[in-house]
Amino acid sequence: MTTSIEVRARLVQNDYVPTPCNGKKPVLTKWQTRTGASADDIDIWAKTHPNATNTGILCAYTPTLDIDVLDDSAVNAAVELVQERYGDHGRIMRRYGRRPKVAILFRTDTPFAKIRVLLTAPDGGEAGQKIEFLCRDQQVVVHGIHPDTHEPYQWSDKKPRQHQA
Repeated sequence: MTTSIEVRARLVQNDYVPTPCNGKKPVLTKWQTRTGASADDIDIWAKTHPNATNTGILCAYTPTLDIDVLDDSAVNAAVELVQERYGDHGRIMRRYGRRPKVAILFRTDTPFAKIRVLLTAPDGGEAGQKIEFLCRDQQVVVHGIHPDTHEPYQWSDKKPRQHQA
């Protein structure tokens, strides 16, 4: 099993900015203002926050389409639309926590503010379903244990790696 320290080191090597989390919450003060991380940072986090075993990625340069919807067909349609529009630009990375909800990671050189669309649940279903494009001052958990399912976060194929041009 890969440790959070190993995951964070690999993320840094591949130009992501990791942040240690308890559940879904980052533990670092002013985590939103970080622009990078180093091997020294990862060592310090392991000593100062040993219980923060989940790992997030800052979204400023890795914006993430967070499809927080519980309808399988709606999620599948959204994923298919992303694949149709952006599949020829590179690999589409999907991260799952509480299925069918999914997060799709992108790359950008120009951070932007979060974009949020709240949805009305049909037939009085679960409220709070939404689609968000997380970016500046946001993060998404990419490794560890989901706080609701108590299962590991999963990837559609492989874990995040270096962006392919």
